Amino acid sequence: MTASLPRDKLSRTTDARSGPAGYVLDNMEGAVDQARFLAATDMPLAIIGARGTGKLYLAKLYHQASGAAPDALRLMDCRECRGRDESWRRLLEAMLAAPGQTLVLKSPQLLHPEVQKRLARLIATRRLPAQDGGDYLPPLRFAALFPASLTALVEAGELQARLASVFAGHPIHVPPLRARPQAILRWAGKILQQESARRGSRLQGYTPEAEQAMRRHQWHGNLSELRQRVARAMERRPEADWLSAADLQLYEGGRSAAPATLWTLQTAADVLAPSAWEELQIALAELLQAIVAGDCDDLPLGQWLRDELLLASLARYAGVASQAARLVQTSPRNVQRWYPAARQRDVEREACVEWSETRRLIQDWVRGLGLEGESPLLRLESLLLSRLEACSDRLPMARRVGLLGVSRPTYQKRLREYEMRESPR
Repeated sequence: MTASLPRDKLSRTTDARSGPAGYVLDNMEGAVDQARFLAATDMPLAIIGARGTGKLYLAKLYHQASGAAPDALRLMDCRECRGRDESWRRLLEAMLAAPGQTLVLKSPQLLHPEVQKRLARLIATRRLPAQDGGDYLPPLRFAALFPASLTALVEAGELQARLASVFAGHPIHVPPLRARPQAILRWAGKILQQESARRGSRLQGYTPEAEQAMRRHQWHGNLSELRQRVARAMERRPEADWLSAADLQLYEGGRSAAPATLWTLQTAADVLAPSAWEELQIALAELLQAIVAGDCDDLPLGQWLRDELLLASLARYAGVASQAARLVQTSPRNVQRWYPAARQRDVEREACVEWSETRRLIQDWVRGLGLEGESPLLRLESLLLSRLEACSDRLPMARRVGLLGVSRPTYQKRLREYEMRESPR
C-alpha cells in the first residue's frame, strides 16, 4: 500500500528550523507571532490553552526569542507540589537558582491558595517577603501555563484573583489542534519519527485513510492525544509498515469522528474547553449506556478503572512506585502488590474496543493531576457509583455489583460512604 505523504516529503514538512528542537513548523493561528513580540518585554506572560495544545512549545519559543541563554529556561511543574511550605520552598529555590532565567510555571492554579497570593505579591514587587530576607529578585522572566482562561479559573475557585491579575497583561491563547488543520499531519509525522526512533522501528508512515481520519478528528486531547494514539498503535502492531485509521482507533461515526468546530477570538477567551475529567465522565456515561442498551457486554468497570489509574500513574513517573503511590494516595507496597494483576488484565482491556476511549482519557487525566485534593481512586469510584445509581431503574443490583467489581455488602457500604460524602454538597 502506498501513502499520500512519502518519507522524503514527510522530512521536509516536519522541519523544526523556526522553533525549538523537536517541534514542527506551526504558527498556531498567530500565537507564535505573539510570543515573539512579547519576548521583547519582561512582563509576566500567561499562555492559555487546553491540555496538549503546545503551551510549553510557546514558552520555549518566548524564551528563545528573548535572546536568553538556551540553558536559562527552568520549568517548575506545580502538579508535583503538595502543601504550603513545600510549595513555597520549591518556588524560592527555582527563582533564586540563576539570574537571567525564564521561570515557566506549569499549572500554577494547583498551588496552595496562600502560596498563590505570596507568589503574586512577589512577582508584582520583585522583592522577597521580609521573612525570606526581603532582598530584590535577580533579573527573571515569568511565564505561566494555564489550562483555561484566567477568568474561568478564578470563577471556578482554582486560581487566586491576585495571581490572575499579575498574568493578565497580554495573555496568549493557544488554539486547539483541530483549529490548526495544516499542522496536524506535520505533528503526526514528527511524532511518528520520534516514536520510531525510540523503538528502533522502521515504520514508513500513515495510510491515506489514516491521514483523512486525522484531519477529521476533533483531537480534544490535542498533541497529547495524537502521541497516545500513535504510540498505542505502534505497540499493537510493531511489525507494521503503515499505520491505518483502525490502528489509530479513529472510527467513522464514533466520538472520534465529530466535525471540527471553528476557532474565534471569542471562543479563545470565553469558552472553557472540556477537561480530561469532564470528557472521562461523558465517555463512562456513554459506555454504561451501551451496556444498559445491550450494545456492549457487562464489563468489570470498577476494576478496570482502578487498573488504568495505577498503570497511568506508574507511566507518569517512569515506573517509580513511591511516586505513583503518592499521586494515587496509597502506599508503595500496595502499588507493587496491585501491579502484576493490573498488567495481566491489560490484555483483556486492550482487546475491548469499547474501552479504548475511556483508557485514553484516564491516561490524559492522570497526567494533569496535582498532588492535592481528593484521592483519584475515590474520585473514580464515586463517578462510577453515581452513574450506576443513575441507571438503577434499568440495572438490577446484581449487575451493578458486578460492574463495580465488588461484593454486594461492599457495594452497599461504598454507596453509603458516597452518599455521606455528597450530602453536604
